[in-house]
Amino acid sequence: MSTARAWLASCNVLVLASAGLAFVLARAPLAGPTVGPLLAGGPLVQRQLVELQRDLERWPADLGRGLRLARLLVHAGDAEPSLELLRQLERRLAPEPLLQLELVGAYADLGWPAEALRLLRAAVARCAATAAVCTSGDRARLGLALQAAEVMLGRRDGPAPARPPRDLWREVLKPASVGPAPR
Repeated sequence: MSTARAWLASCNVLVLASAGLAFVLARAPLAGPTVGPLLAGGPLVQRQLVELQRDLERWPADLGRGLRLARLLVHAGDAEPSLELLRQLERRLAPEPLLQLELVGAYADLGWPAEALRLLRAAVARCAATAAVCTSGDRARLGLALQAAEVMLGRRDGPAPARPPRDLWREVLKPASVGPAPR
């Protein structure tokens, strides 16, 4: 049963990411204002962007490529389209709080810790409200992730978690955390 749930979760990611990326790329094509900072990033960055954009046209359901595109835009010095891309993906993944953990990690990695904490708090609230989506193990993992994030960002009063916050953060946000917790 756990394998079926993990498979369904990955299918949901692909379907929702496909819709999100298609919407974002259709509404905000990566031309015009994005070209200047990319040229400043050098020919390698520009070539990577062109290849990634071509791949996303062929496989719009690839969440991994969407996250790489967001990272590439930040690296090239154009953070606003990257933030908007992540927000579009977030809206598409709203029904699946566990799948949003990858976006939480992307927000944190790309320099928007407040966005990461906001999304994580929303995921914890949705997970607590919907037992059909999250098991008790999922809720526990999200709770630990929230504790770790709040401690790391200095936004939590009271005792720290028993394990170091960075270890908890890495463990909960690793890609294997999508789906049921290991037994």
